[in-house]
Amino acid sequence: MEPKELDLVWSCLYKKVHECVSTRNSTHLRRILSVLVSAVKVKKGQKVSDYKPMLELVLLLMRSYITPLGVTESQEDTCLVDIILKLMLATLDGLCSYNKSMISECATQWAPIFKSQNSAMNVFLEISEEKVIQLLQSFCEKMQLDIRDSDFVDGESAGALARICNHLQGTICSSIEEINNDIAQSDVSCKIDEGKMALLWGVVNCYSHMSIVDADPSLLVRLMDAIDQLLTVKADKSNKTAWESIIGASLSSYNRLCNDSNLGADETKKFLIFAKRYKSSSHVLLAVAGYLESKYGSSLEDIGCRMYHPQLDEMTAEALVTFADNLCHSDKEIRISTLKILCYYKSLGEENSSVYQSAAKKRKIEVSPTSIVDNTENNPLLDLLAIETATVSISTSRSIQQLISKIQMDLSAGRITNPSFFTCLGYPYQISGKMSSNKRDIYW
Repeated sequence: MEPKELDLVWSCLYKKVHECVSTRNSTHLRRILSVLVSAVKVKKGQKVSDYKPMLELVLLLMRSYITPLGVTESQEDTCLVDIILKLMLATLDGLCSYNKSMISECATQWAPIFKSQNSAMNVFLEISEEKVIQLLQSFCEKMQLDIRDSDFVDGESAGALARICNHLQGTICSSIEEINNDIAQSDVSCKIDEGKMALLWGVVNCYSHMSIVDADPSLLVRLMDAIDQLLTVKADKSNKTAWESIIGASLSSYNRLCNDSNLGADETKKFLIFAKRYKSSSHVLLAVAGYLESKYGSSLEDIGCRMYHPQLDEMTAEALVTFADNLCHSDKEIRISTLKILCYYKSLGEENSSVYQSAAKKRKIEVSPTSIVDNTENNPLLDLLAIETATVSISTSRSIQQLISKIQMDLSAGRITNPSFFTCLGYPYQISGKMSSNKRDIYW
């Protein structure tokens, strides 16, 4: 459609919504709003030429059907809550593509939902908790609340966030209690349904944005421990993947809450155990790699003499054997996350590196125009990580091939001698690289 035709369509939809609100025709309003939500979602909101009328429309719906004390008394009006939430979500997503600066205006207009102690949000949570959590998560991500400090919000907004945080904490605590009760039962199957698991996943992700009101990271560790015990004692593994994704989400949320702060204890040992126990879960591996990076710096950065956690210093060989199969995995995310984790372990050849330092100068190997890898050790894992994270293209293929050749030469020259490295590389005494033309991935 031409831009003028689209403008006419939006104008007609807005006019119909106004008419339905004026006449209190809730049934027809729900239908019009469903069409409006679908239209906004096209190309992530890029078909909306002007979001100002859209924000005015959402504000009208809020004033008409939502008050600071809750949803209006009419049962028919209450049924509109779900579709209004969907419109708010679609509008938020669209603003990210249209004009991110308008999100602040959006936040100001929507503030009444959160302001009262017995707010509309509480009623929303009873009517459509899953949609509310989805809206809250989207809003927090767009506002980047996880990286804001307390000065970002005023006293009233901080109080609203604190109430939301308390609700999230209550949901997590209830889930922990429910999981522990399930563990205590002799039944081999898990009694917690998928709907509650999906809601818990959303709540955990929202909780990661509550550092601004002093959320407690240890609560997420308690949740991970409970789920870990559940998966250990229950024979029924039908929901294992879903539970693993919640552990991964909890790990990621813990990372965000503790980012650039002294919050939370050193959980390196525990999280490495999770990585080994759930080594087939990309969610868990990615989160553990993220935790190690936030705590010890990027594994590809030259930070001089690296300090190692005892688990990373003393258990390198065991980790290489445990994760060896992951490096041949078809899922690139699993391969990369595994390599990132392994690169934080003390290199098995590190103690002998002085033998070669006089003979080998520090090399700088170009992987891409924006990425240079400083390789001062005989650690093929760093080379493998550089290869896996490089963007495969005609311009980088030569650099990638150089890295592959380097590993081959190090093997031939005996600079890589530990059997655990051979297991990790996938072949006893040789390595070959191949670039897939279909997936553009590198397999070993």
